[in-house]
Amino acid sequence: MDSKDQEKGLERIDLPITGMSCASCAARIEKGLGSVEGVSQATVNLAAEKATVVFHSDQTDLSMLIKKVEDLGYGARVEKVVLPIQGMTCASCVKRVEKALGSVKGVVQAGVNLATERATVEYIPQEVSIRDLKKVVEEAGYQILKVKDGGLGEEDIVEREKFAREAELSRLRWKFIVGAILLVPILVLMYGASFLEGWIGLSHETNFFLQFLLATPVQFP
Repeated sequence: MDSKDQEKGLERIDLPITGMSCASCAARIEKGLGSVEGVSQATVNLAAEKATVVFHSDQTDLSMLIKKVEDLGYGARVEKVVLPIQGMTCASCVKRVEKALGSVKGVVQAGVNLATERATVEYIPQEVSIRDLKKVVEEAGYQILKVKDGGLGEEDIVEREKFAREAELSRLRWKFIVGAILLVPILVLMYGASFLEGWIGLSHETNFFLQFLLATPVQFP
């Protein structure tokens, strides 16, 4: 995004998307995101499994974009981390830390609990790191203790992200295999309708019904 866009108050974000399986999925998400108030442009890359969105930050935010994706039946790859924070003494401290964390590009939501001295942050790992979160908290005048026992270190985040991606790829691979297997009898029924009717007395109505049954697992896995 160039300086002119920044002057207009536009923000650009790459949102990792899960659940897409075809071009129509990408087109549907692209259309849905484009309909959100404040969105200037939305493009979806099926191969990269991401949506690139340019939006007016004073009219919409990352959480609204993710909600739209989820309303369409897909998911956004978001991680959550709990950060132990030292130095907070009052409600003003809480607001200051929440504002600092929320200002970081890629942070979806940040909530701070004064009693437990912890901040819970939902964020996009491709856009922001634990180091970035730690930096803004320290710049606000507080400290993040070593992340453990309820928090996730960066190595843990990477490992969980890898596991989630592998699970998603496995799901898509299985969907492809099932679709390929069911495609064969569907094609036989479709192009051999006349032959099957004369050979085994398979009516057109029964033929269409069988095609519907075989196609259903492919359309709704």
